[in-house]
Amino acid sequence: MYGLKKLAVAWLGFTLLYAGAGCARRDSTPVRFYLLQPMTAPAPGGLKATESALRIDLGPIKFPEYLDRPQIIRAISPAQMRLNEFERWAEPLKINFLNVLTENLTLLMPSAQLAVHPWRRSPDPTYQVTVEVASFHAAPSGEAQLQAKWMILKNHQVVLQRNSKIVAPAKAGDYEAMVLAMSQAVAALSREIAGSIRTIEGQ
Repeated sequence: MYGLKKLAVAWLGFTLLYAGAGCARRDSTPVRFYLLQPMTAPAPGGLKATESALRIDLGPIKFPEYLDRPQIIRAISPAQMRLNEFERWAEPLKINFLNVLTENLTLLMPSAQLAVHPWRRSPDPTYQVTVEVASFHAAPSGEAQLQAKWMILKNHQVVLQRNSKIVAPAKAGDYEAMVLAMSQAVAALSREIAGSIRTIEGQ
């Protein structure tokens, strides 16, 4: 009986030691943080300098709740998502998305006055742009997928409504490449919005 007790204690000790070693290995894994990146060069065909009186209010921006978390999400099947504890956003994705979209539109429309929701009381804008993101993540193949419904309003009336489905290629498993592809998807959305405003303005 005494021998069995010693064996049980030894086994328990080995089990705890093994579990502790496993935790140590997991804890030693470095956590990497990422940010979406704005465009670095303007696209051709921006608004003319004579359009400096154009005022654009951006927002509100709506995001799905599944993206309200620090871990980067990628799909591993049409119905299943995977969160990676060691690959994370450096700030909430919704805020990062809004900041990058704002920088992109400022670059694409340098002569326009851009205000971001919630804006201070000011004269009515020429246009208001709202964006509702339905999905924004990496697919199983690694490509970035962005699906968003956005509207352009004038005098509180919808003058244009679009559903954008944007895909940007990236290597599966390479999180830096996937984040850069997601940045490209936001850039493509920015160009669609700026191009639509130019069309409405007759440019």
